[in-house]
Amino acid sequence: MTATVFMTGSQLLAKIAAHEAAAAARAAEVRKADERRARRRESARRRRDQKRAALKATDVLALPVEIVGHGAYSAFVRQFCLAIGAPVAWLVSQHRQAPIVTTRHIAGWIGVRCYHRSYPLVGRILHRDHTTILHSVRKIDRLIAERGLTVPADPMAAALYLNRELGGVQ
Repeated sequence: MTATVFMTGSQLLAKIAAHEAAAAARAAEVRKADERRARRRESARRRRDQKRAALKATDVLALPVEIVGHGAYSAFVRQFCLAIGAPVAWLVSQHRQAPIVTTRHIAGWIGVRCYHRSYPLVGRILHRDHTTILHSVRKIDRLIAERGLTVPADPMAAALYLNRELGGVQ
């Protein structure tokens, strides 16, 4: 037979106080976690705003080539965007609309095939990874072969022709 043990008043008050202290500690941890999440969200928002501001700054086509870097190909990208009436920011952004993606693929193809730039260099200019540029080149090569297109030798003429024929930004 087991004996029933009753708590004294002071033991019961101590147990209640311990329970309340544990609940308060849990609430403090939840508050700290919420504050950390809020700081991370704010930091991410700030980074996103800075990226957007940087993209708007890249849209200034009057910048000298030395500021943008990478010489002739970088100037080509800016002139190509000017010719098709699209902001440079579209080419270097994360937009995934088909015409923008096609135009971006064409710009990468021109960089590798006409300007003989490396995949990593073209990727840096277009804010992409070198494997993305490799995919772009293979895709445009495949589309040219499938459709039997004759591409002009001049890079700008080739870019405008491919952009029109393959459904890029108009």
